[in-house]
Amino acid sequence: VFVEGGEFWMGCPDFTGCGQEHKKHKVEVSSFQISKFEVTQKLWETVMGTNYLDENCDRCPMYLFDPEKQVAEFLNKLNQMTGKNYRLPTEAEWEYAAKGGKFSKNFKYSGSNALDEVAWSANNSGGQVKPVGQLLPNELGLYDMSGNVYELCLDSYDDNFYINSPQKNPVNTIGFVLGKVIRGGSSAEEFMNSKVYHQTYYRNQVGVQKTYYIGFRLVLPQ
Repeated sequence: VFVEGGEFWMGCPDFTGCGQEHKKHKVEVSSFQISKFEVTQKLWETVMGTNYLDENCDRCPMYLFDPEKQVAEFLNKLNQMTGKNYRLPTEAEWEYAAKGGKFSKNFKYSGSNALDEVAWSANNSGGQVKPVGQLLPNELGLYDMSGNVYELCLDSYDDNFYINSPQKNPVNTIGFVLGKVIRGGSSAEEFMNSKVYHQTYYRNQVGVQKTYYIGFRLVLPQ
């Protein structure tokens, strides 16, 4: 899906129930393309030749046990197959797209203020991932940007990056630091984590990723 670039307010709109993402700041992103759905188990198997989850759910999002390493391997193979330059979204690109880009209606979740209309969360999923595209899309036609699986971003997590980041196309690539940014919440998480501005990160520890259901979606720069 093509996303026309523009300016937006990134971060939490108020201080109620916010973490470090309450550091609201203006950001500009360039135009890009982003996948309509999270990378599915079928797409993963097509590119990688195997699907270790063995869940018999082709249209379920792929979730990973070592996200950074596995996504790097996937992107390397996909780009060799296609001759293109797919990558993860930056955190700013992810939030801009989740909010609907230039068509944003300022919803709390990606596409609605009613969580169950757009997101699989602990409220309605039974704690399980669901096939992509079953709920309503957001203003750009993107599905499941709230809930289902957390989505890995290009950025490393840093408590102070929002304060010090450049305004145009910010991305924090200074290293692992605390962990990698993940966005959007998951089917195992409560409603707060599915809000479009909610930010958290993962540490590469045994068992953490499966609990969080960390997946990803693709970006193609313009």
